[in-house]
Amino acid sequence: RLLPEDHRGRGMGAIAAGSGISVIIGPTIGGLIGDVLSWHWVFLINIPLGIALAAAAMALLPRSEPGTRARLPDVPAMLLMFVGMGLVMVSLYGFIDGYLSGPAVVAALAAGCVLVVASVLRSGRSDDPLVHLDLLRNRRFATVTLIFMASTMMGAGVMYLLPYYLSMAEG
Repeated sequence: RLLPEDHRGRGMGAIAAGSGISVIIGPTIGGLIGDVLSWHWVFLINIPLGIALAAAAMALLPRSEPGTRARLPDVPAMLLMFVGMGLVMVSLYGFIDGYLSGPAVVAALAAGCVLVVASVLRSGRSDDPLVHLDLLRNRRFATVTLIFMASTMMGAGVMYLLPYYLSMAEG
């Protein structure tokens, strides 16, 4: 509804370009800040920047329907997703770094996956879903989303695993 069909390719391109640029600029600036100042300073920059960008988005992006107030999407679904993804990430990092092992990793990973699935199921029944699942019925959108997700996962895998390899293998 926000973008006419003939402009959707440009919209998806803008999102992909922004993601690609941020993957290059973010770690570079973060590394520079971490080296020159301290890793704590990364939060002192990212938190105000995130708040400013969220405020700008709420002020500048058009509303879905004229005359409606901006509302948060399904808050319980957001909380389920937040906690679920947190558990998944903690379990995977804990396993890789070796401070979590055995049943603790499996339990955290399983609980995280259950919470993520619960969030998606709740979004399917919500009036203001976190993600509008009907978008995936559009074959083009679903295909582009799947390709974007796969390429992001591959890129993130390289970005996360390469430093581990370099620090362990190369010292």
